[in-house]
Amino acid sequence: MRKINFKGQNVLICEDKRISDLEIDNNLYLYKLRHKELDWSKIDSIEEQVVANYYGFLVSLEPIHLNEKMNNFRYKLLSEKESDKLSYEGKSIDLKVSDLKNIEKIKNELVLKEEGKDGVSITF
Repeated sequence: MRKINFKGQNVLICEDKRISDLEIDNNLYLYKLRHKELDWSKIDSIEEQVVANYYGFLVSLEPIHLNEKMNNFRYKLLSEKESDKLSYEGKSIDLKVSDLKNIEKIKNELVLKEEGKDGVSITF
């Protein structure tokens, strides 16, 4: 998995694996990532559900605003800059999919490890 800051919050991205809402803690938000039609290495959108062109998934502690809707599913098309950031940046971290059931471990990875880095402290 990779950790990256997206829209002001740290999120986790995992390529290729598929998971359901049942495999993560109820306090986390799960989104599916769709890759571009002609470039499988670049993320095109963040969605509630992806069948074709599946890239992987994104997990966050806060909801991400999905501003478009098609066939009763919400999604967000990414700008080229957002796509590059989510596709290629981030720090590789040692988490397994099974760790997504442990909210304290995820909070520690996404929030608490950032404490002191920029003088901001976030507690739950």
